[in-house]
Amino acid sequence: MSGEAVIHIDILSDAQKKVLPALGKALANTDFYLAGGTALALQVGHRQSMDFDWFIPKLGDPEILFNRLKSLDIAFEIQSISFETVYLSIGTIQMSFIGYEYPMLQPKVLWTEFGVHLAGMNDIACMKLSAIASRGSRKDFF
Repeated sequence: MSGEAVIHIDILSDAQKKVLPALGKALANTDFYLAGGTALALQVGHRQSMDFDWFIPKLGDPEILFNRLKSLDIAFEIQSISFETVYLSIGTIQMSFIGYEYPMLQPKVLWTEFGVHLAGMNDIACMKLSAIASRGSRKDFF
């Protein structure tokens, strides 16, 4: 069961707003959910966003994701592929698709306008701590 929340869409760029409906359709009926700084900013409204970080319990074969995007004529450029991680761009928008096997602490937030789910704030906090501990780049602190 998903919770619903107020979403601060104004934190997204025009390019992100433009691609989100197609992404929502491409990722429909999957376990993908938006997490990271963008998902937090959508719920809190504290900063602008530049990217999308999508998570799923197991990413598996990236070709399945690519075929979903292609089926809706979403043009993308692959940046890199590694185990359970794909980085790509759609126009100027950077995206990551990451297999993240940890169970969720709370229900995902449903963004009904686009049919996508967002990780809840408790889960985002834990994911941020994990990223800081393992990578610690500047962007992980926001």
